Amino acid sequence: MVAYAYAAWFNRPTPEALVRGRGRTYFEHDWNDFAADKTHSISESDRAAYTAAYARPGRTRAGWAYFVSFSRPPKDFRELSQPS
Repeated sequence: MVAYAYAAWFNRPTPEALVRGRGRTYFEHDWNDFAADKTHSISESDRAAYTAAYARPGRTRAGWAYFVSFSRPPKDFRELSQPS
């Protein structure tokens, strides 16, 4: 179910358009709101590095493609495990 949700959300142009130019805000949500203890999340220098890397053309889409692919391995395994 989670893989489907990622695929449904991230495999479209709208999410990328919503985040474009707001990468730091997008990441801050993960780093602060999902951290067990936001005072022990990643360092400021790492935050700056991640934000800069993902701001480069195509990087956000490529990062999200990783999550979209989560549903693929079970399908591949099912096909490969069938008798020849």
